[in-house]
Amino acid sequence: MTLVAQFRKINYEMRDTMNTTFKHIDLNDSVNDFMNH
Repeated sequence: MTLVAQFRKINYEMRDTMNTTFKHIDLNDSVNDFMNH
């Protein structure tokens, strides 16, 4: 595997982890509420 492919893989995994964490704490809803008001 090339270095770039490895970096992308890590990047996607981190993004997935962050997405699940944000969903867990409902941060997206808070941001949406903030933007709507």
